[in-house]
Amino acid sequence: MIIAPHNQRGGVGKTTTSVHIAHAAALYGKRVLLVDSDPQGSLRNILKIQHDSTLHDLLDNGFKLEEVIVKGVRTGPEKGTLDVIISDKALTETETKLIQSGNRAETVGKLREALAPVKDMHYDLILIDSPPGLSPILQSVYHTVDSLLVPIAMDYMSFVGSHQVIESLSLLKQDYDIRATIAGILPVAVDHRLAVTDSTLTSIKNKYEKYYPIFPPIRIDATIAKSGMRGQTLYDRLALPVERLTPDHRAAWDYYQVMKLLIEGQHSPGILKQPDA
Repeated sequence: MIIAPHNQRGGVGKTTTSVHIAHAAALYGKRVLLVDSDPQGSLRNILKIQHDSTLHDLLDNGFKLEEVIVKGVRTGPEKGTLDVIISDKALTETETKLIQSGNRAETVGKLREALAPVKDMHYDLILIDSPPGLSPILQSVYHTVDSLLVPIAMDYMSFVGSHQVIESLSLLKQDYDIRATIAGILPVAVDHRLAVTDSTLTSIKNKYEKYYPIFPPIRIDATIAKSGMRGQTLYDRLALPVERLTPDHRAAWDYYQVMKLLIEGQHSPGILKQPDA
């Protein structure tokens, strides 16, 4: 299962969502690969990864997949592990070459072809952290994934960005063999103290409830930023076995519930409830 959290607006928590669902899945005992396809390269800093080879090397410099995967960045019970492919600003060189080539079919298929050997590595879940907008790399992400998870922060432009994801996917499907679906809508940074939150959640329900799963919301949590500055996830910061997580742990609990719904393959339209703890 290959999933990319994506909203065409920046700053809506795509990377935060990717990191925490990936780490949660590893703690759940799953083998997870997290791929950074954003030239900003945020995963390197958030997870404190020191590694020389990047996604750019895989796509442009002839590196093998095994050479760019950083193994065991985080571990969990049983076979649970989080491996990562990092990125950096060199990925913009890849994007420039793809634009200059003028071969859109090559552009769209680039990442999928490079990640093809991953099928033999027996990962339970592959997450791709995506850049905002609709760059050549992002189009290639759309061609690679099985589904897109659409995070929506509690503001109007984030809601607009979610429309753009669905429209762009539909347009690309008209021209290419893209099989990706929408895994669902994920409200993030939810703060019920603010009036805009309730209005945004109502808009999400009215727009998407009949067509896509709407996942339980991720509550606003100040410890996300604090953890990221220290090179930690929320689960690193808490240092608790996942069976001891409670709703009081806010976003750590919320992301863990969303991860379980994704792993269990919930795809029915409508508002999803949290799974049994």
